[in-house]
Amino acid sequence: MAMAGKSGVMHDIPQLFHLGETAIVDNDEYQIVGHARFEYGPGSWDEYWALDENGTGRWISVDEGIVILQKRVSSDGLPAFNQKPKLGETFRAFGDTYRVTEVDQGICVALRGSFPKVMALGETFEYVNCLDEYDEQLSGEFSGGEVDWFRGVWCDPFEVRVVSGP
Repeated sequence: MAMAGKSGVMHDIPQLFHLGETAIVDNDEYQIVGHARFEYGPGSWDEYWALDENGTGRWISVDEGIVILQKRVSSDGLPAFNQKPKLGETFRAFGDTYRVTEVDQGICVALRGSFPKVMALGETFEYVNCLDEYDEQLSGEFSGGEVDWFRGVWCDPFEVRVVSGP
């Protein structure tokens, strides 16, 4: 796990979590160990790197009050894309049909804490967000010829709660 330290300008805005807190998300406890903020066309979103009691990491994405608990997945269950999928495109993956609902570019504008990979301020990537018929999220991040995929579940923000502080 790489330390990012305190970098960029992490403006203080209302947040569900802070570094060092333990929170209940989707009925499991996670310790928040990293916080990254990304800007995109209409605004920004926050990504929290969080560890469960076994040290297994998950990303918790918070965008305009929407909370998604995500895990990295192998591309083995995905079709081989010659280029990133386009808005509205459908494809089969993991036994489900997904539709691309968002295509945009993100830029890392602030970092705090620890992450599973080295991240840098100013780093940009293109991404796609896709939904299956059950509203399960599948996100692809495209940068420097590499692709990372993440599957996620929507979490009711009113059921997310902090149970201990730093």
